[in-house]
Amino acid sequence: MATLPSSPSECNVTGVMARLAIAIAVALGTARAASAQAATDPPRGFPEAEVDRPLVLFAGMTSLDISVFLPTLRIAITDAMGNTTFPVSRLGHYVRLAASVEHAFGMLQPFVGYSNFTFGTTLDAGARVGLGCYGAIDVVVSDDVRNGNVDYSYREQLDYIYKAIVVPHRFSLAGRVGATTSELRLTPFMQPTVSGTYFTVFVHADAELQLTSRLALATGATVDLPAYASPGLTPESTTLNPYVQLLFAYRRWDFYANLGASDVTRTPFPYASFGLVHRWGA
Repeated sequence: MATLPSSPSECNVTGVMARLAIAIAVALGTARAASAQAATDPPRGFPEAEVDRPLVLFAGMTSLDISVFLPTLRIAITDAMGNTTFPVSRLGHYVRLAASVEHAFGMLQPFVGYSNFTFGTTLDAGARVGLGCYGAIDVVVSDDVRNGNVDYSYREQLDYIYKAIVVPHRFSLAGRVGATTSELRLTPFMQPTVSGTYFTVFVHADAELQLTSRLALATGATVDLPAYASPGLTPESTTLNPYVQLLFAYRRWDFYANLGASDVTRTPFPYASFGLVHRWGA
C-alpha cells in the first residue's frame, strides 16, 4: 500500500525529484537519438544530391578525383608489305588513368591534374572562378609531356559555364561555351615534321535528374566547331559527342560511371569511364 507524504515539504521534495528524474531520462533519450541520427546523416553543408550542388566547392574544401578512361581509337597499322590500314581499336584495349586535386579559396578554385595513357602523359592545371548566381569561368592549360609521334602539344582552354536548378532536389540544367587553342609539332612515320595551331569553339549542354537522394542520372552532348588550322595540319571537322553518366553519392564520396561516343555523325568512337571523388574540409 502506498504511503502518502506526511507534510507539504515532503510533497514538494518528492515532486522535484520526480521531475528531475524525468528530465534526465528525456535528456539521455534525446542524446542517444541525436547520436544515432548523426551517424547516418550526411555531413552538413555541401549538398549530397548532385542536382543541388553549386559550381564551386565551399571555401576551404578540397576534392580528389581518380578515374579510369577506356577509349577507342583509330590506329595506323603498316604490314610487312608496306600496306597501311586504320582500324578502330576495341573498347578496353587502351586505358588511361587520371587523377586531379582541386581546392576552393573562396570563389577561386585552382586544380592540378595528371593522366597516364598508352601513348603519353598529360599534365593539366587551371582554375575555376565562381561568379555567384551568374555561373563560373574555367581556365585550363595542358601539356602532353610524351605522346607518340607528337614532339610537343600545348592546349589552352577558356570557357563559361552556367547551371540552373529547375526543380530543387530533382532536376537541373547546365550549359557551357568556350574555345580551345592547341599548339603542336609532330613527326609522322617516314614523313616531314609539321607544326602549327588548331583553334576550336565548343558548346556543351547537359541535364541532371536526381533519381533518389543519392543517385543521379546525367546526359548531355558537346559540339566541337573547328575554326582554324595552320597550313600543313590536317583540318578537323565538326563533331557531336554525347554521353550519359550515373553517379552515386554517399556523404563525402561520389562513385560514377560514364558511357559516351565521339563523332557520332560520322565514325563513332565509343568510350567508357568510371571513377570516384572524395571531398574533405570546410
